[in-house]
Amino acid sequence: PTDPRPILDRCLEDARVLIGQKPIELGCAAGPLPRVAVDPTRFRQCLLNILGNAAKFTDPGGRITVTLDAAGGEAVARVHDTGDGILPDQLAHVSLSFLVDSL
Repeated sequence: PTDPRPILDRCLEDARVLIGQKPIELGCAAGPLPRVAVDPTRFRQCLLNILGNAAKFTDPGGRITVTLDAAGGEAVARVHDTGDGILPDQLAHVSLSFLVDSL
């Protein structure tokens, strides 16, 4: 059982290093969260990978926002950015699921 918020906080600190001197705004919003059964290392790896891609493809002056909320007893992390994104016809080929059990 893990509180996902400290993992998110650490990822955001690490993401600031990934962003470096690039003028990108990094924001976060987290609501009340359940403790979840999750491997903290793998959760951190997944989130950092997504944040790294967002930083790579977001132009200077852009924004990356991470939200972490509870939905149906689970913690749900979302990353939004102002980068070009994935072409609509390619979205069907992209999937990332990170299933955790709530306690």
